[in-house]
Amino acid sequence: MLPQPSFKFFRQGVLTVTSISVLATVALPSPVFSLTTQVEQNLQSQHLELTEPGTNSFSNPLSGMKKSTFLIAGDDDDDDDDRNNNRRGRYDDDDDDDDDDDDDRKNNYRRNEQRYQSSKAFRNKDWSCLLKSGRLVNSKQRALILQLDILEKPITRYANVVYTVYARQNNRWVKFYSSTGSRLIEQRAGRYSLQPEIIEYNKLRLGNLDLSKSDLRFVTQIRYDSASRREESLVFEDIRNYREVTEISSVRQFTNISTSTNTQTVYDRQYNNRRRDDDDDYRRRQGYGREQNRNSSKAFRNNGWSGLLQFGRLVNSNQRGLVLQLNILEKPITRYANVVYTVYALQNNRWVQFYNSTGSRLIEQRAGRYSLQPEVIEFNKLRIGNLDLSRSDLKFVTQIRYDSTSRREESLVFEEVRNYREITEVSNVRQFSTYR
Repeated sequence: MLPQPSFKFFRQGVLTVTSISVLATVALPSPVFSLTTQVEQNLQSQHLELTEPGTNSFSNPLSGMKKSTFLIAGDDDDDDDDRNNNRRGRYDDDDDDDDDDDDDRKNNYRRNEQRYQSSKAFRNKDWSCLLKSGRLVNSKQRALILQLDILEKPITRYANVVYTVYARQNNRWVKFYSSTGSRLIEQRAGRYSLQPEIIEYNKLRLGNLDLSKSDLRFVTQIRYDSASRREESLVFEDIRNYREVTEISSVRQFTNISTSTNTQTVYDRQYNNRRRDDDDDYRRRQGYGREQNRNSSKAFRNNGWSGLLQFGRLVNSNQRGLVLQLNILEKPITRYANVVYTVYALQNNRWVQFYNSTGSRLIEQRAGRYSLQPEVIEFNKLRIGNLDLSRSDLKFVTQIRYDSTSRREESLVFEEVRNYREITEVSNVRQFSTYR
């Protein structure tokens, strides 16, 4: 039997294609018409290859034609990218936007990191917390905001929190806010975010206190009755320059800064660092000391002075102690200048001084940049008594006293509070002094 139906179908297919070509020429300009004519000629030049009798199949007459004959572009990398994006629910109409997307992601990451710059994690007596601080600035309101995220707590019969805020004025801490009443905490063990504490400037009696040019000290006290004892207490604090506190435009924005997952991530990162800090082998393998160095320094800028205070834990076979070094990045001309270090440890919710530098460290009179000799505080030369530094928060206070060209007996005081385990560990003083 001859393959007439197949041949007839083929003729109809060719007729349909050529008919469409003829109709298209009515609306197309002459260059396109000539190209359509070429397509039609190519179709006519194809020959039909019949199979042996007894079969009804035939070869596709278009199979030998190139895609370019039909103006069909080959798949390129951009098409593959677009298909992949569509599968992910994304449509990319311009591959040049990929670089912009990368920039956006980087910027979003930086913004997210910035949000956590004015927060500090604490862990003590089965409590772990994250204290967040912010500056509320909008057309209707200007205020400071504090919020305590309790990441973990034991069962309590009663618990509350009280906030106190100080500003540094004339080298002493001046209290300008204490929360009226206390903020209750749930009795059950678990995780809680307390309501934000809003400290509106127009309701404060600041007098001549300029917060915008001050260091601020945020003190949080948790008072509670545990299952076995009454009237227990925890105190932790964070010190920041006013300009370092995260600026926000709404309270809602502040409370959304850390979701439950992100808050846990912030805490886990700091807590895991402390745990790894005890593992000497891990630290050597990972270069932990150098990585943590960025966290064991505090920058300051005031009255024409700018500097960086570095602190570390010296641990080797011959020596154990604390190391301090002041790097002066910029200073004015002085007639005389020196620096004195004082270090405190938190014990029973009060600061206990255990070191004060004997004498003072002189600073060059000329304006410029200087790195002072490291201050080594050896543990075996301290009278610590029952004070356990390894479980304490430490407060490093640095005082620069100087005579300027116009005035005498001027002074700068700045301080930093760190948990002992958060401080960079170094194996020798030289290693510490080479960090920048």
